[in-house]
Amino acid sequence: PVVFFRRSIYSDRYVFAATLYESGRMNETEWAIYQDWHDWVNKQLGPSLALDGIIYLRATPEKCLNRIYLRGRDEEREIPIEYLKKLHYKHESWL
Repeated sequence: PVVFFRRSIYSDRYVFAATLYESGRMNETEWAIYQDWHDWVNKQLGPSLALDGIIYLRATPEKCLNRIYLRGRDEEREIPIEYLKKLHYKHESWL
């Protein structure tokens, strides 16, 4: 069967968590714990986490911000364009 996920533990580590750490929102201890957890999950679940491929839908940070505004979710209203630019760069660099 084919299974699609919106994100993976790999994008979480190499894009989202790395961005939090690099921006100072995650300290050294938290980053070390996160990396240990990520490594543990990989060892425990091993091959079941392997990806056969990645489908990346490229959009500019500006387009993403526009979509955020159109969704109108209160919890997303304060997301700055700078954060979206960092995520965009991380995705582009990682993939």
